[in-house]
Amino acid sequence: MVNPNIKKNSTNAKLVAVYGSLLSGLHNHQHLRDAEFVGEFWTEPSLKMFTSGLESYPYILKNGFTSVKMEVYEIDDDYTESALDHLEGVNSGLYKKDTIQTPHGEALYYVRTKKMTDKDTQILTGDWKDYKKLGT
Repeated sequence: MVNPNIKKNSTNAKLVAVYGSLLSGLHNHQHLRDAEFVGEFWTEPSLKMFTSGLESYPYILKNGFTSVKMEVYEIDDDYTESALDHLEGVNSGLYKKDTIQTPHGEALYYVRTKKMTDKDTQILTGDWKDYKKLGT
C-alpha cells in the first residue's frame, strides 16, 4: 500500500497558479487533490479575463489591464502536471502553459492565445469566484 503522506517525487516540485475551475471548492479542483496549497495573490494588472460562452469557466489573455486573483499550489509529480495539461488542452493548442511570478516563487499557469468568441464577457474584477457569486 502506498503511503499518501510520502511525496512521490519531491525533486520535481513545481508551483502552479490557478484562477478558474481549478480553484478550491470548484468542480475541477479534484485535479489538485494531491497538491499542497501555498497561498493566493493578485497578479500585476497585465491580463484580460473572460468567461467562456457557457460561463462555466474563465480564461485569461495577456496584454490587458486587469489583476487576476490566483491560488498557488505545489505539485510534486509529473502525473498531476500532465493531467492539468490535458484538462487545459495544451497539446491541442487550446491553452498555452507559461510562467508567472508570484509572491511564492515562479509558477506555471495556463493562458489562452486568443479570445474564444466575440460573445465572451470580460470579467473586469479578475476574481472568478466573486463573479460566479454575483451570478452575472
